[in-house]
Parts: sequence; C-alpha cells; structure tokens
Amino acid sequence: MGAILTGTSTAQYRIWDGMRGIDYLQSRPEIDGERIGATGISGGGTLTSYLMALDDRVDVAAPACFITSLKWLVPNMGPQDGEQNTYGQVKQGIEHADFIHMRAPKPTLILATTRDAFDIGGSWDTFREAKRLYTRQGYPERISLIEADDVHAYSLRNREGVVSWMQRWLRGIDEPVREGTMTALTPEEYLCTPEGQVYRMEGAKSVIDFNMERAASLKEERNAFWADNDRATTLAKVREIAAMRPSNKLPSVTKTLLAEDEEGGRTVHYLLLHTDEGIALPTKALLPRQPGEDTVVHLIFPGEGLAKADALLAQHPDLDNLAHAFIFVALRGTGIAQSKKYAAGGWAYVGSDFQDYFRAYLNARSYVGMRTEEILQIVGYLRTETEVGWDTPIHVYATGEATVPALHAAAMAPEPITHTTLVKGIPSWEVVVAAPRAKGQLINAVHNALAWYDLPDLVASLPKGKVTLVDMAVPVF
Repeated sequence: MGAILTGTSTAQYRIWDGMRGIDYLQSRPEIDGERIGATGISGGGTLTSYLMALDDRVDVAAPACFITSLKWLVPNMGPQDGEQNTYGQVKQGIEHADFIHMRAPKPTLILATTRDAFDIGGSWDTFREAKRLYTRQGYPERISLIEADDVHAYSLRNREGVVSWMQRWLRGIDEPVREGTMTALTPEEYLCTPEGQVYRMEGAKSVIDFNMERAASLKEERNAFWADNDRATTLAKVREIAAMRPSNKLPSVTKTLLAEDEEGGRTVHYLLLHTDEGIALPTKALLPRQPGEDTVVHLIFPGEGLAKADALLAQHPDLDNLAHAFIFVALRGTGIAQSKKYAAGGWAYVGSDFQDYFRAYLNARSYVGMRTEEILQIVGYLRTETEVGWDTPIHVYATGEATVPALHAAAMAPEPITHTTLVKGIPSWEVVVAAPRAKGQLINAVHNALAWYDLPDLVASLPKGKVTLVDMAVPVF
C-alpha cells in the first residue's frame, strides 16, 4: 500500500534489487560478466521477466511459471501479488508478450506447467506471438517453450531444460542435460548474512522505511499545492488522481424494488440501486410515511455491508423521529458484494477484494474513485425522488473502509451533503504508509495520491463543522 500511495511499486524495488544483483555478479573475478543468464519461478519468474526486458546485460532468460497473458489471467485466476501489477498496464496495452518483445532477438525460454494457475493457454498464446516476431527478425531458434506436466513448480523437466538452454546460448554446448543426484546445502550453508536476514544487519532499511521517506519528501510540495491553488483546482486534481468521472458524465441511477415492509412506523423498501453497467448495490430504505419540512435523510454506508445495518440503526440518536429517513447502501466490494473472503493468511493483510482492486488498478482506476462516484450518484438520485425532494438535508454516515470514499464525496459535493460523519476510518494515508501491519487498506489506496493530497486535505477543504470524525485509527494485525 505504501508504494502505491507514494507513486512507486513493489516491482520497482525488486527490479532495482535484481539489477544491483547483476552489478555484484559482474564485480566477481570468477564470473564472466559478459555472459549473464536469469531464471526464476513464480515471483522469481516475474522478476526474470522484468529484468530480461529492462536490463540489456541479461543475455539469456528463462522465466518459469509466470508468463501467460493478461487476457487469460485477469478474468480467470485474477491478478496476483502486488509486484505483478503495474498501474495502468491493461489501459496502456502492455501484455506479457511485451516483456519478450522488448529483448528480441535475445534467447528466451518460457518455462510453463500444464496444471499451473498461470493459465497454460495464455503461455502458448504469448509464445506464438513472440515466435512470430523472432521469426520475422530471422532468429526463430532463439525463442522456445517447455510445458512440463506438473502444477505450479520448477519441475524436473523444466530444470533440465533451463540448464540445456543456458549451456546452449552461454557456453555454445548444445546437448541434453539430465539431473543427477544432488546433496542439498545445510541451512547454515545457505546463509548470506550472519542471521539470515538482511534487515538485521546494521544500517539496513526496509521497503516501509523507503516508503516513509518518500511520503515525507512529498509532503512539502503537497502542502504548497493546496496553499497556492483555489478549491476548484485542488479538487479537480483529486478527481484526476482518483480517476473519477465528472458528475455530468455519471450514469443515472435506477432501482429494482425487491420487497416492501413496515418497521418502526416507517415504510421499508429492500431494493437494488443500479449505478453502472453490471453494478447493483444492495439497499435498505426506511422512509417516513408522511415526509415533511423537517425530514432528514440519513444516507448510511456501512463498511461491512448491510449486515451491520440493524445495529447502526438501533444506536442512531434520531431513530425515534419518524420524519427522518434512513437509507443503508452497501457499496461495491462490501458485505455480500465482496469478491472473495480472506480471513486469514497473507491476503488478510491487504484485504478480501485485492483481486478486484488490482483489476481496477491495471486499468488505471481506483476503488476509492468508483465508490465515490456511487455515493455522488445516489445523492443525486435522492434529490430527484419525490419522497425526499431537492431541499431535504442529506446526512452521510460511513464506517470502516467506506469512510474514505464518503470523505471524497463530501469534498466533491458540499452543498447537497449537509453533514458527513466518519466512524472508525483511517485518519490519513501518511499514517497508513508508516504502519508496518496495517490491515485491509489496499482497497482505499489511490496510486500516487500522496504526491497531491492526503485525507486531512479533503477535511480542510470543507467548511468547519461539515465533517465529524469518530475513532479514526489505522487497523493493524
């Protein structure tokens, strides 16, 4: 999250490490620095793909269990680890084949497995595309693919194949290699540092340290931007960075009424609000039977979806005022709209909807921007409803991960949104960058946001008293 918020990426750090690794190899007297090969599996296959495309010193390359195609990957298994997702990659038309095209006609071997989650169909599509390019250049023999009948693993046939490939192009020896019996090194023999962790060495820095330093370096220019420009200019930049469409370009909201009931002296509608193609937001609306001049609409966005609606309603101070309306909306990716649920393991750190987040990220979109659009669309829709009316005050109340888009919406629409209450959200992105064990904050990360604005800037852009902040803190593991 820290790298995304500060406009860099985990990939950038790893590519830098890989390049410095080649520097080290070339500094060794026993290494021929003019004959460099690179291979690795999974995340190592990712780094191999980046290095072979970006560092001309990589003469021969063999990425394993990574090369497929985004056309196969994104709709099926979905995006994976952060370093595999470059901001706007899909929007810019960058495919896996381009990592090979950028180095053509240098020798490149794709190592794939039949039953890998990185779809084998995409691997063959990419190979065929690269093969055509190499053939047109007159070097068809320099691109090849091995498909081992295995799962996500550096299998025997791939290991043997990569050694043969490296020998062929780095040593001029073109013959098969068979793997014999090997004795593994002991754990102590594997250690490259005294304690096995670089970070435990004196003077070492983590990626979090680098992200914090970058966030601090951006703060002065960010503050100057807000001090030197008017509200219209600063909010236009917010809209641009969060990839929000202009309000007049947003689709009109339509509804599907699912059921009608009575509850606590109000009419209850269970419905779906359709804000965009394929997007339906579960909604529970408690409407006054006879709205009047003292009607207030409480538009509530629970961060965990409608499961928390009844509990939030029960503790609301205006519950007994039957002139008030309460409308609970589950934004995309909350509650039952979550794509996948990860309660434990590594993905629990970044959040359950990390794949949907990265699908948007690859298209240069942000969940914050899309959710903010939804809130603004619903506010506009309520203004046209006869039960509410144009002059009815709208109080927005948001909890958890819904607080970040709710704050953006308040800044974008200070007139129709009379007041905004944010409960148990994050106080700032700068605090998130500095939190080594922040929980579930990927969904609210906007690429390069801290170069231009932080959440307190949005609060400060509003008239005093327009926003109430309650129990704001970064959740941590």
